[in-house]
Amino acid sequence: MAFVLAAVDPADPQTPTVMGQSGGALGYSAKNFTSTGLSHGYLGIGLDVFGNFSNKYEGTGCTDPANIAQVMPGEVVVRGPGNGTVGYCALQSSAPTATAQKLILRAATRTASRYPSRWFSIRPRHR
Repeated sequence: MAFVLAAVDPADPQTPTVMGQSGGALGYSAKNFTSTGLSHGYLGIGLDVFGNFSNKYEGTGCTDPANIAQVMPGEVVVRGPGNGTVGYCALQSSAPTATAQKLILRAATRTASRYPSRWFSIRPRHR
């Protein structure tokens, strides 16, 4: 599941017309350098049971944080702005390290489903 925000092109303020790629891109990001992501994407938050939103489904110009290195099931991943085949870079993950144990997103009972919240901050990276 993904929550996404998009802006409009200031030169042509129309509703974004291009959705991001299906599958692991969760309708937000580009899957590679040739497929496009959500038009004027601003922020994408993926609640990803399978872990593909943390994979390299992004455009050009990205350097992933150290705690996002591969397919990471059961994590919440935040991706930054992008347009076309540029951007959609991973900003942060709920995983403290790239090899951390996945979050348990469901259980057999309500009590077993409880999980303490982990807060993380998104810090802008200067290029």
